[in-house]
Amino acid sequence: MTSASSLYKAGTIGTLRLKNRLIMSAMGVPLADAEGLMSDKMIAFYRARAEGGVSLVVTSFAAVSPDATFPLMLGIYDDRFIPGFSKLADAIHDAGAKLCVQLMHPGMLLLYAGWIPEGVSVKVPSMTPWLQENIAHQELGRDDIDRYVELFADAARRVKESGADAVELNASNGSLLSTFFSPVTNRRTDEYGGSVENRGRFARRVVERIRETIGSQFP
Repeated sequence: MTSASSLYKAGTIGTLRLKNRLIMSAMGVPLADAEGLMSDKMIAFYRARAEGGVSLVVTSFAAVSPDATFPLMLGIYDDRFIPGFSKLADAIHDAGAKLCVQLMHPGMLLLYAGWIPEGVSVKVPSMTPWLQENIAHQELGRDDIDRYVELFADAARRVKESGADAVELNASNGSLLSTFFSPVTNRRTDEYGGSVENRGRFARRVVERIRETIGSQFP
């Protein structure tokens, strides 16, 4: 049987030094309050995981835009969310671990939320024939993409200002960034569709703008 001792050795992610290589990855934790603000229950939940010995706690996603939020899930699209993340960072640090905040625009994942707010449309890279006719969808224009790039960067700034230690992007399984990657959901003919390079352009712009905003050293 292979030894697992290396799991307990210190590790690094860029400039971030971790006491071991045990990481709590992001998962859905619907413990925010009705406005998407950090709650004491959510802080207690994550603190318990930090006290359990992991070196890094990654939060459930925090919505970067008010047009795509899930009930009882975190928001980070306004500076009023910063104090709650600061309280979480303090609690995680007191328990001996580091904090990473995951950022996401849910995109088509809103279809699985069971509830879409009135007046909100599901954001997609392209209108495709298999989209549900009884649900409002919106194909993003270039200006929309530019706006979301800035929203991701602003959210990352808030993560850093809160005292958290790292930021993570969710670009998988139906989130807005992921739907640009796939030729099934992305049938655009502009610079954001077609080739692999073009389909990855939106996500690459987000990463580059985040780097410009929070610097090269923040993980």
